[in-house]
Amino acid sequence: MRKVMNFALNREGGSTFIRQTAREWLFEGYYNELLDFVEQLHSPLLPVPSGNFGWFYERNQSKTAEGNFTIHTGRGDLSRMGDLLLWKGQNHTGYYSGECGKVNGSTGELWSPDRQWDRPTSIFMPDAGRFLNLYPKENVTIDGIDAWRYVSTELTLDNGQLSADTKCFCVGKRECPLNGVLDFSPATYNGPFYMSHPHFHMTDGIYRENTTGLQPNALEHSMYVIMEPTLGAPVKLRGQLMISVRVVRDEAIDFFKDVAYDHYAPLFSLVLHGEMDDNLKSLVRLALNVPRIGQYTGIALLLIGLTMVAVGVYLTRTHKWHNEQKPAPIDKVKVEDKNVNTT
Repeated sequence: MRKVMNFALNREGGSTFIRQTAREWLFEGYYNELLDFVEQLHSPLLPVPSGNFGWFYERNQSKTAEGNFTIHTGRGDLSRMGDLLLWKGQNHTGYYSGECGKVNGSTGELWSPDRQWDRPTSIFMPDAGRFLNLYPKENVTIDGIDAWRYVSTELTLDNGQLSADTKCFCVGKRECPLNGVLDFSPATYNGPFYMSHPHFHMTDGIYRENTTGLQPNALEHSMYVIMEPTLGAPVKLRGQLMISVRVVRDEAIDFFKDVAYDHYAPLFSLVLHGEMDDNLKSLVRLALNVPRIGQYTGIALLLIGLTMVAVGVYLTRTHKWHNEQKPAPIDKVKVEDKNVNTT
C-alpha cells in the first residue's frame, strides 16, 4: 500500500510543502491533483469527497455543517435546561467507545442553571466528535455579576494517564499520545491529526523538542468560561485548540524518507472568544435581583396591609368611620305665664 501511495504521490505532483493563501486554506479550498486522483477511485477505503481541500471548505455561512443539535428546553426538569441531548439525532458519536463517545455537555451558548461548585462543566466539540471538561477555579465579579471561572487543566486533554475514565479516548490500535494531546482521527477520515492547547501548553515536553517557535503561556493559551452559576449564563469565554499532524519518517515514501525526526507539526490554532454585551448584562442583573425585589415588595405590601388592619380596628373601636355630626341636645324650655288682654 505504501508503494502504491508513493507512486501516486510522485505521479500526481505531491510535495512536502504547499503554499496557498489563507482564504484558500480555510474556506475557498484549492485544487489538489492527488486528492482528485483518490476521489476518482471511489474507494471505500479512501473516502475522499472532493478534489478540493480546505479546512472549512464549503462550511462558511453554512447552517448544517456541524449537524443538528437537540437541546433540553427545561420542560419537566428546569435543572437540565441547556443540556445537549442528541447530535445528528444520536446520543453517541460512534467515534470513541463507552462514555467517551457520549453526546454530553453544552454547545457553548447556555448551560444548565443552579451549578454546583464541585462539578466540572463540559463543552461539546462537533469537529472533534467529543466533549471537553473545564474545572472550577475561582470566584470573580464582572460588572456587578458574581460568577465562577472554569478553566482547562491537565485533565481536560487527558488520555488515561491521569484518569482511568478518559482511557477510552485512545483510538483503536493507534499508539495513544502522551497527556495533553488528543487523537481525533475518527472525525477526520482516520488521518493522523491531533489537537492540544496552542503551543503545546500543558503537554509532555517531548512535543516541543523538535519544533521551534513554541512559547506556551498559561494566561494566553488556556481555555476558560466565566459563568453566572444561578442562571447558567456565560458572561465571558475563550476556547482555543491547536491542530497538529504527525509526521513520521518512512523510507518507502520519498517525501518522508529524509524527515529528521518523528514529530507533531503544528498546522493552525482555532480561537473562539465571546463576551456578553452590556444589554445582556443588565438583563442578567435584573433577573438575579428579581427574588430580592419580590421579597422587598412582599414585605412592603405586608406592612401596608398590617397598617390598614390597625387603622380599621382603631376606627371601629372609636366609631370614627365617618366624620358625622351628632345632633345638638334639646334644652328644656321654660314657659312663663303671661297675662293676655282680650277684648
